[in-house]
Amino acid sequence: MDLGEKIEGRQIAVISHADDLDGIASAALIKIRFGVPLSNLFFTNYSKRTVQSIADMIKKIDVKYLFITDTGPNEQTTPIFKNIIAGLKKKGAAVIWLDHHEWNAHELEALARKCDIAIVGENKKACATEIVRSFLGLSKPFETELAKITHFSDFNIMPKNKRYARIIKNYALGIAYFNMTHRFPEQNKNLVELVKLVSEGKIENEMIKRSARTFEKLNKARVKKMISSLHVGNGFAIGFSRTVQATYACGEIIRKSGMDIGMFVDTDTGKVHMRSVNGNVACIAKLFGGGGHPHAAGFSLSEKLQGRLDKKAREMLIEKIEDAITKCAQ
Repeated sequence: MDLGEKIEGRQIAVISHADDLDGIASAALIKIRFGVPLSNLFFTNYSKRTVQSIADMIKKIDVKYLFITDTGPNEQTTPIFKNIIAGLKKKGAAVIWLDHHEWNAHELEALARKCDIAIVGENKKACATEIVRSFLGLSKPFETELAKITHFSDFNIMPKNKRYARIIKNYALGIAYFNMTHRFPEQNKNLVELVKLVSEGKIENEMIKRSARTFEKLNKARVKKMISSLHVGNGFAIGFSRTVQATYACGEIIRKSGMDIGMFVDTDTGKVHMRSVNGNVACIAKLFGGGGHPHAAGFSLSEKLQGRLDKKAREMLIEKIEDAITKCAQ
């Protein structure tokens, strides 16, 4: 891909991560650089269903370049991404994948090697937004600051700058609220609007502030209730609740239980979020068809378990998690 050539925004589509600031900021930088139309922006999680929905939409648009950012594959989504890449390559389009999550050898062979450009794999120094900014050669003050704020957010580092800390908190709560109230494709509309605002330099906007305020009170009440009935296992603790902000919830679980791994099961969406102090939770997530980083990862429950997390189903899930932890420790 020659970044020096004139590339029209309508020739580009972007698939980015739906769950955090890194996904939003990565897409915003690509929009800033090329003027990508909002209709060509798509946000996904690790769900097979969501990735397939996006794949179906990608088929309907005529693009010459596809950027995939802040998104890693898993066992369930690898075949879908493989089809997306093959379909675009057949039409003469280019695929650029910029990510910083863990990839295994099969994923590298099946996907990364099929892309025109792939900067992927676990990166402990740079988040996806920083990789995108460097790749696109963006260096204006706002672009640099956006990448800096996102680095703090994605690596869970508390900045000394109070404004940065406020922005990170608002995006964590606000994005969780968007994901709680809508599913794809309705969820996508909110995130696309957020990208529009950020790409205009409005990282502190009323949309994210209002959503964060709405969710914050509800978040604290739900986490408090969840903490009162934790299951504590060997090296991990797990809680079940309706949607809350995942990093905050898992952090509280770790703090209250004293365990290395904190897990939160979202009974609204069927997602399992994990954070750790030392252990590699990305390994656990991969065994369930999910993904992420060594200390922050997640996966979606099977359709069989979603919507029926009664006592028996919870016990079954906990047993499977214990087996996965044992496998990853070997």
